[in-house]
Amino acid sequence: CQQMGIKVVDIQHGKQGRDHFLCIPWFNFPKEGSELLPNHFWVWGQPVNALVEEALDTGIQQHKPLIGGNQWLGEWARDCHQGLAQVKDFAQRFEANAQFILVTIQPIADPLPSNLVNVIKSSPTNWVWWFRLHPKQRPELLNIEAILADSHVVFDVEQATKLPLYPLLERADCHITAWSTVAFEAEALNTPTVLFHDFSKSIFNQEIATGRFHFAKNPTELRRNIEALLGTSTQTTNKNRFIEVDELPAQKILNQLAKSNRLR
Repeated sequence: CQQMGIKVVDIQHGKQGRDHFLCIPWFNFPKEGSELLPNHFWVWGQPVNALVEEALDTGIQQHKPLIGGNQWLGEWARDCHQGLAQVKDFAQRFEANAQFILVTIQPIADPLPSNLVNVIKSSPTNWVWWFRLHPKQRPELLNIEAILADSHVVFDVEQATKLPLYPLLERADCHITAWSTVAFEAEALNTPTVLFHDFSKSIFNQEIATGRFHFAKNPTELRRNIEALLGTSTQTTNKNRFIEVDELPAQKILNQLAKSNRLR
């Protein structure tokens, strides 16, 4: 694309914090830019925008970040799709006093560690557990269901994996994950998150320290965190919002790119 004069824009997917190669300082970077990088980085919000700018030399005019937000999440937040009704119908299958806990599972060696399973097994009868598999894990659905079958709690894996993620997050009362970026997407939809894997302490250290996300090092803390967060919602200011969903800035960026879509 660069050789043919076609402008390239990379769209953010995932956290992309200081542990990501994109967001650490680059050395010996050519002042005229590099053909190996896109012309712009479309980022979700100001936090990653600042990291990309910091990683690139201030004298470089190419590869600048653009805060376009996560417009797919924004469309769901604005109810532009039919998934909200689907999830509402799904939730109505359970008891009226049910409290829904969405667990976004990651493709790691131990996706359901003992500290999580112990909490599941001892949870109140009105806690309904939704387990959403990572796309790489979908062939393991029956194995995950077999592990959970011994817990004797109300749970679902198949529908929680098939249904759209964002309306599930909106309907969930609490979100649980090892260290998935879904924590930020849950925050954008006002659903609190509890992290249970040690690795999350390194990549979400600031968010945990400020109480933005909650970390549980053992089953007791995990249970306590869930109980405390049920019935609450997240609150972020415009200044520290990780994901922007306003469509107007994105439209302006797209219009600007369309007017100058050729490099030469």
